[in-house]
Amino acid sequence: MADYLLKPISFERFVKAVEKVHEKLLKHEEPRKESAAPAQAPARPDYFFVKSGFKLHKVKFEEILCIEGQGDYLKIITPKARIMTLQTFKGIEEILPPGNFLRVHKSYIIALDKIDSIEGNTIRIGEMQIPVGESYKTQFQAVLERRKIV
Repeated sequence: MADYLLKPISFERFVKAVEKVHEKLLKHEEPRKESAAPAQAPARPDYFFVKSGFKLHKVKFEEILCIEGQGDYLKIITPKARIMTLQTFKGIEEILPPGNFLRVHKSYIIALDKIDSIEGNTIRIGEMQIPVGESYKTQFQAVLERRKIV
């Protein structure tokens, strides 16, 4: 057994279960005799789907400017759209590719490559001003230094 799902199922949990089964199938697949080259892991998609109301929206990682928490909802902000979804920060952090996204406040995750400026404890991305939370300051500064941004 690879995984099991209990109702009600969130879309993200469904995707995670499907990925587990897919990985298990890849591990048990016999290597082809005509090919001596090692099998490459399947490329991770550059997008994900998020449910908003009765619709699934395709969101490309590269288009995300930031993600803002609003109570039990998250607002995914891109240049073209603002998508509200009933999801947790923990759930969305599992979906986002590591390295380019960082939680900088209890209510914000930002795309590091979309930062226009940093002034004190405020990040500017386009017209948005995003605060850096006290408990996130040290980690944010370390990431900036590691990436040689500051």
